[in-house]
Parts: sequence; C-alpha cells; structure tokens
Amino acid sequence: MSTEALPGGYTMKYALGTDASMAPAESTYTTTIPTATNAGIFYVWYKTAGDGNHADTTAACVKVTVGAKSIAGATVTLDKAQRVYIGSKQGVTVETVTLADNTVLTKNDYAVGGTTDAADVGAYTLMVTGKGNYEGTASARWTIVESPKTPVPVQDDSTEELHLVKGEKFTLPGTGWISSDKKKVSITKKGVLTAKKVTEVSRTYRYAHSPR
Repeated sequence: MSTEALPGGYTMKYALGTDASMAPAESTYTTTIPTATNAGIFYVWYKTAGDGNHADTTAACVKVTVGAKSIAGATVTLDKAQRVYIGSKQGVTVETVTLADNTVLTKNDYAVGGTTDAADVGAYTLMVTGKGNYEGTASARWTIVESPKTPVPVQDDSTEELHLVKGEKFTLPGTGWISSDKKKVSITKKGVLTAKKVTEVSRTYRYAHSPR
C-alpha cells in the first residue's frame, strides 16, 4: 500500500476481506486503515476512490500476519510448590502466569500440561503452553518431600539408689519393672514405691527416651 500523497480528486480507502482473491463489498470500504489486536492472518484490501471527475482504481490486497506473543520465560506461580509425602496422589494448580512485561495471562490464554499430580517423593515439572494470542511454553518445578520421621523411643535400664523411711512414697520414671523387694517396699502397677520400713533399696527399672 503506497503512502505517497494522492493527486487531487482521489481518496484512499480500505476494507478487510476474507481472502486474497475476492474483494470485499463496496459498502465496507472506509478511509480508516484496519487494525487488529488478536493474532491471526488478515486480508487488507485497498484502492483509490475517485470523485465525480475521476474513476476508482482496481482494488488490491495485502496479506497481514499478526503473530502470537511468546510466553517463554514467563513466571508460573503454583498454589504450593512443595508438598509432603502422604502415600497417595496429590497435585498442584496454576495460580498465575506472568510475562516479563508483567502481563498476567487469563486461564484462556494457556493450557496446562506436564506433571500436575504425583504420589512419590521427587521433583516434577508442570508446563503451560500458550494458545490464542500466545505461543511457546513456560514451566514451574514442584516437589514432594519425605514426611518427618517420628523418633522411635529407646528402651534403657537404669538403677536408682534410694533411702526411704517407713511410709515414704517415691515414683520412679519409666515402666517395666525388672526387680523388686517386696519385704522392703511395695510397688504399684504405676511404679509408685512405698517403704514398709526405713531402708536402703536399689531398684532397677526400664524407661523410654528419645534417641540421643
């Protein structure tokens, strides 16, 4: 399309067509150059329209392609990038996809693929692929980590030297009594010692504690 000044009596006019072979209807031509926002292929027809003293020129067509915008390098934000192992499948979802120019895509601008759910401990990659006015791919990494392990109590034996007076009570820690002297003390199931007389006693007992 020439942008040179036209001779007197002529006006440049434009119209959008559906292909490059059939000119649009005469009534669709205007003096405004067509523009487009969405990606796609457009057929812009143009001609010079004469006044009463000049004839119209034959319309011509130019094919215009508006390319999709790449989402490569976009920041993909997930609802949760790390999950804890639970023994069954769990997944992640996309919260936002933000381009380098801070454009935030809508859900209609991309499709979600890659690994969106898993059961085993490991690292996974979720992919988003642009569609419509966007093309290319971007990704986000997420992980499933091991669940915290509960320490297994360690069982140890301990010997306690006690000096008790008659009637005095004493509760030893732990469970699983190994020895007792019923002549000197009485022992309840809860591990409470009661002295039957003034005495020195030695009691061995088992107790549980966290691993050192």
